[in-house]
Amino acid sequence: METSYLYGLIGACWWASLSGMQAQERSRDFPAVTIPTELRDPTTRASYLVQHYWDQFDFQQALELYAPEVTEQALSNFIDLMRLVPAAEAEEAFRRLIRQSSVHKPTLLYFLEQCEAYLYDVESPVRREELLIPVLQTALTLPQLDTYEKVRPESLLALLLRNRVGEPATDFAFVTAEGAEQTLYALPSVPTVLYFMDPTCDHCQAVTRQLASSEVIKRQLATGQLQLLALYPGEEEALWRSHLSDLPVSWIRARDAAQRVVGEELYDIPRYPTLYLLDASKVVLLKNTTLEAIETRIQ
Repeated sequence: METSYLYGLIGACWWASLSGMQAQERSRDFPAVTIPTELRDPTTRASYLVQHYWDQFDFQQALELYAPEVTEQALSNFIDLMRLVPAAEAEEAFRRLIRQSSVHKPTLLYFLEQCEAYLYDVESPVRREELLIPVLQTALTLPQLDTYEKVRPESLLALLLRNRVGEPATDFAFVTAEGAEQTLYALPSVPTVLYFMDPTCDHCQAVTRQLASSEVIKRQLATGQLQLLALYPGEEEALWRSHLSDLPVSWIRARDAAQRVVGEELYDIPRYPTLYLLDASKVVLLKNTTLEAIETRIQ
């Protein structure tokens, strides 16, 4: 039988045609790593496992030998292992993975796509967007990718390097529902929930209701320990105004009249809604986060 797998990256299609390949021929298990018995310290064992995780994986024939679910589960497990090693070691592990996968261009494209999906997607259970940075940085050094194939890594890397956790958030101007012109840094020095939203999207409407009903957030808003800036980055003012009644008046209901947030990509907004949490000095505490994570951090 003939099966084709689509490897998408930067909107391009890469078809790997596996003519005559039987399902049983693609059922190879992921090769387990054997940790030397003399390594007894848990930290040392974890480091060894991370460093040698992909050593026996056949990158040259990966798309033919391993079923997608095998490779994806292996990648998911690999990401989960990163909690056992220092950040620098985790970053180097992903650089190594991309270099190893570059022996075969379709495999490289496949791993770039999967790393983005697992490390960057807000709904990924193993999401670690900081680890996508070394993935993209390494990819951009590889001669296997042409100029067009580097467009997506370049643009995504630029977004990831902005407003990183622990760094000051980018300032921007906005107009409130009451017509006042303000900037992020002119707001009171209390923690801030940044809520980038589109009033017409179903998911935004659901998150708006969840934020509005959160007892933790309502309590801190009422006592002045927190502020919530709900920003509509779009250009349809009339549409935004028609939905203002959906947003609590205790929030700062605003729009980006100058269209800078999206137009100049001041913030990484992979989808609507997108949530950030800033501290009292406007330093990023949580990026592309969830309501649950915000409640845990501020309560």
